[in-house]
Amino acid sequence: NVKLISGSVPSLNFVLDPASDSGAIGDDVTSVDPVSFTGTTAVGATVAIDLDGDGYDDGTATAAADGSFRFDNQPLLDGNHLISIRADNGNAQTIASRSVTIDRQSPGGSLVAPTAGIITNADLGYVEIQWTDAGKAGVDRASIDISDIRVSGVTIDSIDDRGNGLVRYR
Repeated sequence: NVKLISGSVPSLNFVLDPASDSGAIGDDVTSVDPVSFTGTTAVGATVAIDLDGDGYDDGTATAAADGSFRFDNQPLLDGNHLISIRADNGNAQTIASRSVTIDRQSPGGSLVAPTAGIITNADLGYVEIQWTDAGKAGVDRASIDISDIRVSGVTIDSIDDRGNGLVRYR
């Protein structure tokens, strides 16, 4: 079956709205729920969203005079989601998809050095924390800095990322 298309095929792009993106903007990983999406397509095009792979029945919008559209307050559970949006300008349809990860589990840390529960009179000059994250995002190495922990009576001046989530705070 062949369908001849008269007119143009609508362009289409969309992103996780920056207000819904809790991590690095554009990485499609967030702890926010519900989320919003923004995008652009042909002026006046009918836009539909599919959040769960069962068809474009999770919301519709009409592209504004500048081609912009929004889908606000879209509920998603923790995990990975393939989000698809379809634009229809009456002549043709375009579909765009992206994978969005919802991760609401915070990372946790455990004291490695000095050994927890051991009394010592030696000052190592540092503490080491093993960071872990059971969520989908994992530990973001770019977010590690001197403000991660507080040690009473001590100023933390620098960090040393030792790899695999182990961080030395000096």
